[in-house]
Amino acid sequence: MRVAVMGLGAVGSAACASGRERAMKRYDRVILTVGAWTTKIVSELNLPLTVTRQTYAYFALKSGAEAPFLPEQLPVWIEAS
Repeated sequence: MRVAVMGLGAVGSAACASGRERAMKRYDRVILTVGAWTTKIVSELNLPLTVTRQTYAYFALKSGAEAPFLPEQLPVWIEAS
């Protein structure tokens, strides 16, 4: 689920985020993709952070192989280390 975040908070080790409706909701995990601004945005929350670098690759599909990659099947992430 993607949510436009308008505010951040913390309850214990859980992250809370408010969207456009301004109601805070609690999440087990929050993925931020703000790059160099991460420290500035979340420093006051004092949350345990794991920083990772993600490299993306795009592959052409053979004709007829699209079914597993239709929008309702996505996103698909492959973590390689």
